[in-house]
Amino acid sequence: MAVWKTLQKFVCEFILLFGIILLFTTRDCKIAWDKMITADGSGYYVYLPATFIYHDLSFEFFNQVQPKYYAPSSNPPTWNFINKFDGIRVNKYFPGVAVLCIPFFFAAHVLAHISGMPADGYSPIYQYAIGLAALFYCWLGLYFLKKTLQRFKFSTVTIFWTILALFIGTNLLYQTVYYSSASHVFLFFLITSASYYLILVFEANENAQPALLKAMLLMALIAITRPQDLLLLILLPFLGATLPKIQGLIKQNITQLKFWITFLVCVIIVGIAPMLWYVQTGRLFLNPYTGEHYNFSNPHFVDALFSFRKGWLLYTPLVGLSLFGLFKMPNKLKAINVLLFLLVVVFINSCWWSWTFGPTSYSQRPMVDYYFVPAVLLAFLIDKTSNNKTGIVIKILVVILCGISLLQTYQFRNGIMPCDYNSKENYFKNFFQTKSIAIYPIPKNIVTNYSAHTFDFDKADSPKPVTNEEHYSGSSAIYCTAESPYSAGAQLPIPLYMKNDGVSKVRARAMVKSLLQQGKCTLVLDFVRGGKSVSWNGFEVQPYIHNTNWTRMEFGLILPDTVQAATDSLKFYFWDDKGGKTFIDDVSIEFITTDPTYELHP
Repeated sequence: MAVWKTLQKFVCEFILLFGIILLFTTRDCKIAWDKMITADGSGYYVYLPATFIYHDLSFEFFNQVQPKYYAPSSNPPTWNFINKFDGIRVNKYFPGVAVLCIPFFFAAHVLAHISGMPADGYSPIYQYAIGLAALFYCWLGLYFLKKTLQRFKFSTVTIFWTILALFIGTNLLYQTVYYSSASHVFLFFLITSASYYLILVFEANENAQPALLKAMLLMALIAITRPQDLLLLILLPFLGATLPKIQGLIKQNITQLKFWITFLVCVIIVGIAPMLWYVQTGRLFLNPYTGEHYNFSNPHFVDALFSFRKGWLLYTPLVGLSLFGLFKMPNKLKAINVLLFLLVVVFINSCWWSWTFGPTSYSQRPMVDYYFVPAVLLAFLIDKTSNNKTGIVIKILVVILCGISLLQTYQFRNGIMPCDYNSKENYFKNFFQTKSIAIYPIPKNIVTNYSAHTFDFDKADSPKPVTNEEHYSGSSAIYCTAESPYSAGAQLPIPLYMKNDGVSKVRARAMVKSLLQQGKCTLVLDFVRGGKSVSWNGFEVQPYIHNTNWTRMEFGLILPDTVQAATDSLKFYFWDDKGGKTFIDDVSIEFITTDPTYELHP
């Protein structure tokens, strides 16, 4: 009983400890592809080393530092966060995350100097510092969520269930531990804490100023992190605002020195963004997302909620359950306000040109910013059903949905769930899959051109040499061994419909069986012109072999920019230089183009 009470009391700290354990046991930032500072996070974070180490707001230094720690990129490393505004380079990301990470950055910088580690802003100590920063702000967000739920007079048990479920039952866990440098967990803290102080402001009978000033500072930080999230103001009625209360606040504070000093500080905070733009471009005001836009005439509202590609309620079903809390809210006008707010936010996010928010987005990641809302709804649902049989069913559903979320988080993290091209078929086929699989999904309904070359290695004209020692179908298969590290293969023409357009793809499928685990079998897709390679691409097979049975695998890539269908061909073969023994059968090389409207282009 004492342990249970301790867990309830310190649920936020328990989650923080759990997150730290996950961070240091499931992540290794020494690996090129497993960095805390990555993707969008590179652009949010880069202001810190640019300002305090390199003194270079052109960010050219990143092109030299990045290859030391990250996997090779075919583009300049800065391509992910640099846009051009009237021909001038500018970092498109807002600086709010960098501002919040300043203490962690300097702690890492000091420790790097003391320990002799590279003090370059990207060595492992900086990576882990940003991972810890995300966990810290997640903890702060949960702390303010706990205080918010206490203002609603929910029981300690309800608060415990709600906070624990929110972390392990939604994509908040993934955004905190596995996508640490993106803005969303930081915004979860900012929005949750700002909402808490706004509740205090509108609850106060007399002295609301302390809470108001804190809310103003937090709103300023939201403005320089993701300005769209000022949509929070739609929720003012839910947070307790009425027109008379707002008018009273204005009268109470309009003549107060503290108010105007805080207002000036807010202006300075908001001014950080245009100041950085001015240093980079010579202009104070601009649209850093030039070329990227909202398309309000073509929303993906239903897709954003329910699609197998990136549906919020499909991949975060706990949120769907929490929506029933709307019916348990005693104030129906506030319930309507909450519902309207969620509909507006989902609609606006679904109008973004990349409504899936890219391969780094598990579920709809921008919704993490506002997760105090479904948390309050879930608390209403749990609390108002706690004394009847429905409450038992609700708790069972919460546990089941948390389990599904943990499983899908694991699948997304380990590449079992496709990052951006999942389909109904793949979703159910791999629903309980926990071992890594080689998959390159292309939904059938978006294919516009298709041709394939298949090899069962039984025909007289099949590639040689073959063996009949092992085979999946027929009587023969190709192989790699210590004595013959290169398998048989073939050189294939590339169909003329394949273009350098981002929608032309090559996919290889095969059945593979390995008898020796020490091998390192690699599928090679080598585009050649006049006998010389113009794009060599290797795909490791061994990580997806978990036993000595035949395993179905597929790998693929977008047609490289260096390849021309009219002059080039594709050579495929398997290669093992580590002494393994691998058999390959039923190979299919597919040339596919897909509907460009399905792809996401700004």
